[in-house]
Amino acid sequence: MEGRGGEKLREKVRILVLGDSGVGKTSLVHLVCSGSELRRARSTIGCEIHIKPHENRSGKGCLVEFWDIGASRRFEESRHVFYGCGADGIM
Repeated sequence: MEGRGGEKLREKVRILVLGDSGVGKTSLVHLVCSGSELRRARSTIGCEIHIKPHENRSGKGCLVEFWDIGASRRFEESRHVFYGCGADGIM
């Protein structure tokens, strides 16, 4: 995959987005990744992965993966599948 300047993106950072149902996790991730407000968010079923190319302070390109984990009680038993994905951070 290539970054904005055509350089190869070398790193990938995976962030799990966790929280109660209906608090705005999907809206926040959409705003961060697209720069625009999400008008009507739907409940996340399972996990939605959003990707944002990013350039760090030293100019090195990387991909930031936001794993938006659904918080509905209906899917509570399956959430643990996403917790062992090798995340670099939690938001």
